[in-house]
Amino acid sequence: MSNKKISSKKQEFKITTFDNPFSPFTHFDEWYTFDIQHGYDTLGVLGRMTMSSKQLSMADQKRIFESSIFDLVKMFPSIYKIVLEGDYSN
Repeated sequence: MSNKKISSKKQEFKITTFDNPFSPFTHFDEWYTFDIQHGYDTLGVLGRMTMSSKQLSMADQKRIFESSIFDLVKMFPSIYKIVLEGDYSN
């Protein structure tokens, strides 16, 4: 994971691979295409890792999904990183 701290303002963050040049915030289609073409299937992996239930609140589901993101980065720190929208220049 990056050395950046996520502020207490709860900035939105995303996961990406180190080699993906596209912003998952503003260029999601390009980001996703790159991710799939390079064999990562990041969203598929996260979907398989995340144990959730429709009986949980949306806030709890979001918390569990975010936890899965951090777990994936911890498992593969040379592949994945956490990014903030400000990490991408326009």
